[in-house]
Amino acid sequence: MGRAGAVDGGRDGGGRPIRALGALALSCALASGVAVPLVLVPATASAASGAARSAHAASRAVVDVAARGKLGRVLVDGSGMTLYHFTADSVHHLACTGKCLSIWPPLYLAKGQRAALAGKGVSGLGTVARPGGKRQVTYHGEPLYEYSGDTKAGQTRGEGILGAWFAVKLAAAKPTHAASSGGYGY
Repeated sequence: MGRAGAVDGGRDGGGRPIRALGALALSCALASGVAVPLVLVPATASAASGAARSAHAASRAVVDVAARGKLGRVLVDGSGMTLYHFTADSVHHLACTGKCLSIWPPLYLAKGQRAALAGKGVSGLGTVARPGGKRQVTYHGEPLYEYSGDTKAGQTRGEGILGAWFAVKLAAAKPTHAASSGGYGY
C-alpha cells in the first residue's frame, strides 16, 4: 500500500499499476447517494496534483474543445485537461463535497474573474456558488470538474467512474429558427 486508504488494484488496460481509492471513492458515493463499487485510479495519479492543476487552471478559467477518440469532441480546460460532470450534481445541489473534491477538483473562476473564457464553438457557460463563496464554472447548468487520475492533457480516465462521472461532450448548436413541421400548410 502506498497511500493511506489505497489498496492494490492490479493493472489497468495499459499495464500501469492501479489502486482503489476506497475511502475517498466511498465517501464521494455516499455523499451523493450513489451506491457503486470502488474507484480504480493509476498508482501514479495524485489527488494533490489534480488540486494543483485546478488551482493553476483557475488563474484564468478557460473552457475549450478537444477531440478525445471514441468520446468525440469534449470540453477541456485551458491546459487541455478533460472536464467532467457528476450526474448527481445540479446548479441547485452540489453533491461532490468534502473528500470527493480531492479526487474531482472543480473548475473555479479566478479571483476577480467574472466569467469563464469560452473557446471557439463553446457557449452555455455560467457559474454556481460553492460553499465558501468560490464560483465553479458550469456548462448548460452542469458544474465542471477535472479528474485527479488524469495526469496529462488528452486523458479521459474519469469517464464512466461510479457510473456517474462523464466527460462533458460539446452540445449540439440549438437551431436559430423554428424548423419546418413538414406539414402541408393546413
